[in-house]
Amino acid sequence: MDTQTLNKLNEITSVGKWKEVESYPNYMVNTDGDVLNKTNGKLLTHHINNGGYKFVRLRINGKPKQLLVHRLVAKAFIPNPDNKPVVNHIDSDRLNPKKSNLEWVTHKENSEHMVNSFRCPNQTLTILLDKMGNEICVFPSRIRCIRYIANRFRIEHGYDEGEAIVEDIEFYTELSPVSRDGRLARLFKLNF
Repeated sequence: MDTQTLNKLNEITSVGKWKEVESYPNYMVNTDGDVLNKTNGKLLTHHINNGGYKFVRLRINGKPKQLLVHRLVAKAFIPNPDNKPVVNHIDSDRLNPKKSNLEWVTHKENSEHMVNSFRCPNQTLTILLDKMGNEICVFPSRIRCIRYIANRFRIEHGYDEGEAIVEDIEFYTELSPVSRDGRLARLFKLNF
């Protein structure tokens, strides 16, 4: 690395807290979500994927890889003693990858956060239950629950109104007396 690049690198990393990106030793990330290429001293450009999340392109052994910025920040700066799999945006803004806006959560906690922060008066809250009647996830709408079931259990999309995707799923057509935030919820129960 030449002196000019080294000076630039030192100048950038002197402001804020930086850590090396896990498994990518030529890159660093800070608590605001900036990602730095240590080889050339340049900050990487953030791009936005189809899901609305910021990502950067990193290279290791010449192979490019797209990594989500909020996950880089969380892995570097937020302890995860319970090994929770999902990084939640506390303010529900997918474009805000700052450490102060992130937390590790379970899939269920992430679903509940989404439901509680994204209110859709025209959609019916949907709760997915396991065979024993225990809550698995909460969804803001029936269609999101159906998509989750199809993706999670590798079921082909083929849902038609009133028709179950598979025989082992009970779709309750009437709303349950379960109330969350003053709304009734639809229950879907897996029987396997």
